Amino acid sequence: MSKKIGILTFPTVVNHGAYLQVFALWKHLQNEGHSVEVINYRNKAHLKNEYKALFVKKNVTNIPMNIKRFFKFKKAQERFGMKKLTTDVKSLDKSDFDIVIVGADIVWNYSTPFVGHDPIYFGKGLEGKSLISYAASMGNSDVNKPIPSYVKEGVSDFYSISVRDQNSAGILQKLNFDSEIVLDPCLIFDYSDYEIKPKLNDKYLLIYAFEHTEKDVSEIKEFAKSNSLKIISIGFNNKYSWCDENIMVLDPLEFLGYYSNASYVFTSTFHGVLFA
Repeated sequence: MSKKIGILTFPTVVNHGAYLQVFALWKHLQNEGHSVEVINYRNKAHLKNEYKALFVKKNVTNIPMNIKRFFKFKKAQERFGMKKLTTDVKSLDKSDFDIVIVGADIVWNYSTPFVGHDPIYFGKGLEGKSLISYAASMGNSDVNKPIPSYVKEGVSDFYSISVRDQNSAGILQKLNFDSEIVLDPCLIFDYSDYEIKPKLNDKYLLIYAFEHTEKDVSEIKEFAKSNSLKIISIGFNNKYSWCDENIMVLDPLEFLGYYSNASYVFTSTFHGVLFA
């Protein structure tokens, strides 16, 4: 039976992995015959922190690039057909949802102030709705540290709970809640009909890494040379001089295309590993 489903996650984050996990779950549920709406909500603290990270820089040379990246993502987000962005839980129109799915991503990371310590992701303000978590993550929250009361109270309202990692499952177990560890949405969906492939003839080694050491760079260069590969970095503010090409601004579906055509990948991120 077809359901009207709302997805509550971080749909407007300027991050390729965050975008693509929303895209995957949205499309997967549509393909199952459901009417699906990506809920266009971000809390004020999370939004403010992201804007500061993008546009308040000691190195002002990065700001023009982030402005381009911001608008590239804003254009990509139009695919979801979302309603106007709101930061007010009370203004959310939840009336016609049969089910609200919370997740995926670190929507349950209650320990980081960056995402705003927001109880809505634990069901506060969604009372009366059938709540499911799918591949939600508590990120690096510490099972040995105090857990906020809104987490304990909120999770009890979910009739089905799944997470994407053992740490989150362990925290829930401490609270006496059973959960299932499931695949991130990026691993349950075939993107091949949607990816935008690069116009490249050369074979290449793809770099998608926030962190790397001098040893990493040396070994990457040696490996690329011995295998006749170009080195292409995607998605970062800073150009890596040791790469043959740096692509700073790209649509998430272009990001997918670079991944699918790569011969090898060097990455330091969770979603970077999944796409590799």
